Amino acid sequence: LIVSIMGYEKYATVIESPSASIQTIYLYQKTNQLSEVVIKAFDKNGWEKWGPLFLETFLGTTSNGEKARLKNKNDIRFKHNKETNKLEVYALKPLLIDSKALGYSLEYHLEFFEIDFGKNTNTYAGYPFFKENKKASKAKMKNRESAYNASLTRFMRSLYNNTAQADGYLIRKMVEVKNLEKERVR
Repeated sequence: LIVSIMGYEKYATVIESPSASIQTIYLYQKTNQLSEVVIKAFDKNGWEKWGPLFLETFLGTTSNGEKARLKNKNDIRFKHNKETNKLEVYALKPLLIDSKALGYSLEYHLEFFEIDFGKNTNTYAGYPFFKENKKASKAKMKNRESAYNASLTRFMRSLYNNTAQADGYLIRKMVEVKNLEKERVR
């Protein structure tokens, strides 16, 4: 459950279903005190330069991801910091995504998106809101199941529930073994 009102801190919690208890939610007013502000311009022609990488990273390269369409790309801004070799992506409005393969529309409130080229990592966070386009066909339901079965969400739930092996995951511990002969030759 996410409760968001302008001028107040966002409230987010997990509700276990079915839940019969009623919760009281308190929202706290955001403070108006501003910290130091550094103004940097967004990259000119950012979409042309960084848009394909953003879509590949955010929507993925699977057939489902390639069939998804971002409807408001003009609301996205890019900032590449050459010193840290990081790309930051900002959304001025919630991202509107139409997934024809899965049969739903998605409104994604992007809170944070960063690609660190030096560490070869990407990190993003936000809040998704799904809307059923129309009653999903059997093919779309199969696509949804396939997407979920290959998702990080399913993997993390399996780890949390200690059912990774039963869910078909093979987890191995990586052990680094030094090549003593190579070190001896050096």
